[in-house]
Amino acid sequence: MTTEIREIEHISSHIAHGSRFGGTRAIGPEANSSTVGSAVPSGRRLKFHLFQRDRGQGASSSSRATSSRGSSAPALGSSPLINEDELLRVFPDRKLRIFIASWNQNSTMGPKNLSELLLTTTEENADMYVIGVQEGVADKREWEVRLQQALLPSHVLFHACHLGVLHLSVFVQRDLIWYCGAPRDVLQPTRAGTALKTKGAVCSSFSFFGTSMLFINSHLTAHENKQHNRIADYEKIIRALFRQAVPPSKVAPVAPSRYDAIFWFGDLNFRLDTSSETVLRFLAERDFKSLLRFDQLNKVIADGDAFSGFHEGEISFAPTFKYEINSNMYDRNTVRVPSYTDRILYMNREGQALTVRLYDCVECFSSSDHKPVVAIFEVGLRASNDSSKLAAGAFRREVFVEALKRSTLRRRISFDVSKSSAVCCLQ
Repeated sequence: MTTEIREIEHISSHIAHGSRFGGTRAIGPEANSSTVGSAVPSGRRLKFHLFQRDRGQGASSSSRATSSRGSSAPALGSSPLINEDELLRVFPDRKLRIFIASWNQNSTMGPKNLSELLLTTTEENADMYVIGVQEGVADKREWEVRLQQALLPSHVLFHACHLGVLHLSVFVQRDLIWYCGAPRDVLQPTRAGTALKTKGAVCSSFSFFGTSMLFINSHLTAHENKQHNRIADYEKIIRALFRQAVPPSKVAPVAPSRYDAIFWFGDLNFRLDTSSETVLRFLAERDFKSLLRFDQLNKVIADGDAFSGFHEGEISFAPTFKYEINSNMYDRNTVRVPSYTDRILYMNREGQALTVRLYDCVECFSSSDHKPVVAIFEVGLRASNDSSKLAAGAFRREVFVEALKRSTLRRRISFDVSKSSAVCCLQ
């Protein structure tokens, strides 16, 4: 194992210091934050080795990091890294595919293998993975390592932030890390006076090429009769995000002119204003459209009380709360009506291309009383001539190394067990 660990450290070191490994452009927090060119000698041309962008061919997770977007990288230092020529070379279709997952964990880690949460076992794949959890576990690094394991070897943890039991993590395909701007966070609790921050929002914004994005993971006030509290939570989060744009005397909608795309997700806690019997009847008929007429969030948006300007993909799945633990049955021991508490909303600037490719829940996860919801978006990209605010390839190297070590150990144990079984059979 000592030799294998040294090899892992060697791989990670190459990635972190901007040298070549396995045909990929390297990444790393040690790069000078003021300029990407400082990580690699000026004029050096590196070859990109990326996963397939032809979505029609359905590249698998194993091929994500082995197909080519372009034959070579630009001569760093000769021109801005995120200009029009570079954008068209790396993204000929100008589309960034973003996967978003939201899950109220109910303070449980969930299964060790998170591939089914991230859909890496299917033909779906993404350039960027954004995962928001509510009521998360105390060991946040363990959660990050497990996510990293599921996304090896193609993606790295670009950024993570948390507030109490709220956690937000962003994984980026490792050869694309150079096009990410430095992230900025806003952490806003909505429940005053509590030591453990269980309600509020963790928000992170950054640019990719010249496209600016904001991700908001929030947990709003619970219970069906607390809709006005949820609206108040929304207002508090908006004021924290847009202090200059929102007058102190009144509520204003999110200012979309500041970002090209905004994604707001989490346990928003809005309920269905009807009986459990009515919900189950419509579910038996798979009549989601009729069921959603009772949805509080839809009414709030329609009335302009909160989330003005936000949209949502078509819901064609069952309510995500409240389930019996380790079951796919709704909790029959409470008076809580099954509801769509967990949502993924989006807003795009006028003229900004944004398409919903998938919106669903992950039914096989049963360790919590909530089911995770997932979505895949395609976001149009534009170039920029300002590379001064790039993150210089920063990523969480220690998380990447730990995930590699565990995966290597697991493969070795599996190999030893299978070899022993074969010997026993021969005997």
